[in-house]
Amino acid sequence: MTTTAYIVGAELILATAVSVWVIYFQAPLAHEEYVSSYALRPPPRLIGRLFHFSSLVLFLVVAGADLRQTNGSCLLYYTFWNFVLQTAYWIWALIDPKRTSRARSMFLDLLLPTNMVMVVVVWAILYPLVGDDLNNWISCTQHGGNLVLLLIEFVCSDVRSVPLSTGALVGLWATTYATFAWVVHSFTNVWLYPFLDVDQPWAPLWYVTSPYISLCPSLSRGTASCRYLGLLALHIVFFGVVALLAAIKVYIAEHIPVDYDGTSKLLLPRVTPKGSQHRPTT
Repeated sequence: MTTTAYIVGAELILATAVSVWVIYFQAPLAHEEYVSSYALRPPPRLIGRLFHFSSLVLFLVVAGADLRQTNGSCLLYYTFWNFVLQTAYWIWALIDPKRTSRARSMFLDLLLPTNMVMVVVVWAILYPLVGDDLNNWISCTQHGGNLVLLLIEFVCSDVRSVPLSTGALVGLWATTYATFAWVVHSFTNVWLYPFLDVDQPWAPLWYVTSPYISLCPSLSRGTASCRYLGLLALHIVFFGVVALLAAIKVYIAEHIPVDYDGTSKLLLPRVTPKGSQHRPTT
């Protein structure tokens, strides 16, 4: 291997080690923000159940169409990896309507930033270059429609902050895919994404700050000059965006009262682990 390959390997090992350390010693699931008074919640509303069911049906249809269109090659790409996780979330939502599993809320906090990375890169960077290649219903669902649905779920779900330790899961997910792509290259001698080529002299910088990338198999031809701000860096940035959105929800819950049945109540009363009020849920 070249010197740059060793440097990139060291970066991946370091990022993975830090993420695992944080997850182990600052376990996200142990954070009080993922604790709630589930037994006090009312039965899930029909509209919420229909929302989860219709989202799941849509995702299954899109995933099936993508698998058929690409003859299964989409399984190797980061877009489809994330889409599979999102599909799993909608299944989870149907079998856990009152969100009795702490991990479901944490899972949503993982999905949102990774999906934001997909949407921003595809439409802000790739679309001006490839144009019509993105104008199909599969791509629009995987790089936009899914984010709208996840944001609706986020807005309607528990009022809580996002623990910073959950960011380690986001970082681990990104480095796991980068490692997977390297393993694929070792067997096929082909890089799934051009920026992952560890033999390039600028590869160590790309892995952290400014890689070339195409995000789905239909765009993998002729897009090697598409730059964006970096796989790992963008995940961290958009995790911060999700944390900020959650903080805004908490502020609204704690500071903006509304009139309800002739009395003034907080719009979204927040629950602490010892509280007795329920939080809204879809």
